[in-house]
Amino acid sequence: MSKVKTENIDRSLGIVPPICRTLKQLTIENWTFSYNFELDKGSGIKDAMEKTEKAIEELENEQEMQEKVTQEDGQNLRLYYIWRFNVLNFWRYFLTLLARWGKPQREGRYTNLLMAFSKIFFLYPETGESVRDDICIKDSNVHGTPAIRYMTMANETSQLLTVTEVKQYNAFRGEYNAEAFTFKNVSKKVLGQHGIKLVMEASESYFFPYVVGLLCIGTKIIFTYLYIEREDYYRIKEKGCIQKPRKATISYTRPFDFMDANDRQYIMDTFFWFGFVQSHGYKY
Repeated sequence: MSKVKTENIDRSLGIVPPICRTLKQLTIENWTFSYNFELDKGSGIKDAMEKTEKAIEELENEQEMQEKVTQEDGQNLRLYYIWRFNVLNFWRYFLTLLARWGKPQREGRYTNLLMAFSKIFFLYPETGESVRDDICIKDSNVHGTPAIRYMTMANETSQLLTVTEVKQYNAFRGEYNAEAFTFKNVSKKVLGQHGIKLVMEASESYFFPYVVGLLCIGTKIIFTYLYIEREDYYRIKEKGCIQKPRKATISYTRPFDFMDANDRQYIMDTFFWFGFVQSHGYKY
């Protein structure tokens, strides 16, 4: 898996119900605040809690949005209530994290936050531990489970997204910005571990021989896209390696912080798209 390139996310909402566009706009309008777990400490925690509590109160008591959604299509009201329920649940979990921030924390809190975030877009996760797999690579038996899996719910069950959570302190290398982000800004170990997990999940992928993944680094997520020829995948399963000069390729995006109000706008379409595919079995 030696070839790595960067791509921008540009996923159309054309196949999903128009209500998703409405809900995207409502998310933008109601969730205007950002939070940086690395920088916003001390007084920043208090300010974030106050903003979140205010947002919860306003969303719980609003009426105009319900009326607007009902006027567009009465059936959309059910989706609106699900969306609102999941937004409120995310904010409440966020408040819980902030309230506990000074206490010892178990690993996985960012994974749980991402799981709650994805539900806002009707994308429902399961923990990676529910199924364990292994693969032999270069005479070594490799075990591994992703932090999260997103499986399809319609027709035959298959995997939409594979999520790997990595420790934040060793994930990035050097300074970077959104415009100049390259694979050199991510630890080789992190990329290698994630790549192996994508290969391990390949045969279950909804998009096979493509595999879509997410690297979860704190609240930053990187979309990844593995391509491996079918015969190469089965050779790895059988022989533990790919014949030279053949190779698998990984494409990936820059990091997007789902706790940043600006970054959220770039990824909501993609999450809604995956949520629609998960529940409706859209043929890729």
